[in-house]
Amino acid sequence: MVLRFQTQVEEWSSTQAALASSNDRRASVPPGIRGHTPPPISPGTVLVHFDGATKTSIGGGVGFVGFSGPTTILFAFGKFYDYMIDAFIIEMLALRDALGWCLSNSISNVSFCADAHVIIQMINRKDSSHVLGGSLLAEIQVLRVSMQRVSFHFALRKYNRAAHIVAK
Repeated sequence: MVLRFQTQVEEWSSTQAALASSNDRRASVPPGIRGHTPPPISPGTVLVHFDGATKTSIGGGVGFVGFSGPTTILFAFGKFYDYMIDAFIIEMLALRDALGWCLSNSISNVSFCADAHVIIQMINRKDSSHVLGGSLLAEIQVLRVSMQRVSFHFALRKYNRAAHIVAK
């Protein structure tokens, strides 16, 4: 399983390099969200990509991958939630689990990144009034306060592939 994951991450890394050098990649991106790439990783900061994936009626998986450089993976984690099939909730569970994991492993200078635009907006507005995910959002806000330095960023799905693979 580890070998398969490493192979997929290597494929992801080479795809990212190919996309970065491609001149026509901007044509396929909707005009309102061009240029949403992961933030650069400053020294001492861990970039954590997170994602969720649902599987019809059996449940959903969450995954997150931590990077210390563009292709340097520090950790990867995945978990399956039985009967949890709401994509919005699964994405929030992925962020909550990633925050909790980082805190329990003494990683407190983190930039979180995902393709869940609405969730990133809600987190950055410190909004926990959402009908479906209000309690999870409140829990995420409590966890974020425990971090030394934390930020949340939206990036296009093509940049979030490693986390998506782990979630699936």
